Amino acid sequence: MAVDRNQVPSPQKPTPFNFPRFERFTLSNGLQVLFAPHHKLPLVNLQMVVKSSALHDPDGKEGLVNLLAEMLLEGTEQRSSRQIADELERLGASYSADADWNAVHIGLNLLKPNLDKGAEVFADIIRRSVFLPEEVERLRRELLVERLRAVDNPKKVAQEQFFHRIYKGYRYALPLEGTEETLKAILREDIIRFYETHFNASNATLIVVGDLTLAEAQGLAQKYFGDWPGGQTVSLSLLKAVEGVSARVTLVNKEGAAQSELCLGHHGVDRHVPEYFALTLLNQIIGGYFLSRLNLKLREERGYTYGIHSNFFFRRLPGPFCVSAALQSEHTAEAIEEIIDEIDRMTKETVEERELEQAKGYLSGMFPIAFETADQIAMGLGNIDLFDLPDDYYRTFRDNLAKVTVNDVLQAAQKYLKPKHLHIVLSGNGKILERQLKERFDVMVVEANGD
Repeated sequence: MAVDRNQVPSPQKPTPFNFPRFERFTLSNGLQVLFAPHHKLPLVNLQMVVKSSALHDPDGKEGLVNLLAEMLLEGTEQRSSRQIADELERLGASYSADADWNAVHIGLNLLKPNLDKGAEVFADIIRRSVFLPEEVERLRRELLVERLRAVDNPKKVAQEQFFHRIYKGYRYALPLEGTEETLKAILREDIIRFYETHFNASNATLIVVGDLTLAEAQGLAQKYFGDWPGGQTVSLSLLKAVEGVSARVTLVNKEGAAQSELCLGHHGVDRHVPEYFALTLLNQIIGGYFLSRLNLKLREERGYTYGIHSNFFFRRLPGPFCVSAALQSEHTAEAIEEIIDEIDRMTKETVEERELEQAKGYLSGMFPIAFETADQIAMGLGNIDLFDLPDDYYRTFRDNLAKVTVNDVLQAAQKYLKPKHLHIVLSGNGKILERQLKERFDVMVVEANGD
């Protein structure tokens, strides 16, 4: 039978998948614990989610929480950084620590026979880090070097200028890792003060996933964290948005740039938005995957880019909606007009049933891949806890996607897309871009470090 390669294949029926059932329990000190058994391999994953984030950086010391997370492997009251590294290597354990806009995440993945010794190191890092002065200075120097490199990265420059425009006056306006000025302002005493205030049993959740029983998980949590002192829970401040100016382009001049890096969008929504599933499908259709409207038009039809992507950043507080792409310099203005037209069209016309079903099929089909390992399941449980999602959130995810209609997508687009109030930021060669842009838009030119 001949195959018509001009026709997009119909979505296949998704692979059956059930997210593991899990248990919740609370220690006497207030520490919340989520546990899910996962017996495929003799592995255990531990995740501690501390519910303070880069949003809690002190004013003028932005980047502190990221620096703190980087330092959690650099020495405790009982172990030097070398001893920690050697112990984890002997145990065959993998360790991670990072800060984002929602929380600080510390993780440990290891074989079950090594769990007791590994959990001891894990708890020591979380509860008794000391932030030695020489380690603070070493990591600060490394981060400052990274900041210098960022100025030479056109994509990074465009992203940072975009966030500066959209969230001016708020923490999101500055990079998560801080700036040269704010990193230099952070004192060791600031890190210790933050650590002592925010790292406590009342402001954290322990996730345990792996080849354990509930009783074993309870015993583990009690042994290593049962006497961890409680403290204050930390709230989030309200988020202020800056409304975009219609058809205004900020051009960050990068002489000699081979292409232009685009960030286009506006203030978005938080993870608790009622239309979450409609917006997820809306984003998929407009720019979330290869078959999206923007990718098919600008890459496949026009040849303006090798790839374009859109995203709603669903965070604890509203993150941005952003379209990003690396564009051919000579076609940049035309590409921006095409993108704006597609965003506007989403607010005026219902999407085709075929488009919606393709997007549903893709997301439903990819869903099981996100939860194949213990650490992926732990991350999912962390999201349930961090965003206060229902316990059956992942078990009903596909059903909730399936319920979304073309009218739901249209209503979500009309409510949350703002084609008349877009922030448009480009990083590229001003000699090539400025003239073509000024023929179509109001343009403001800045240097890479300029306002």
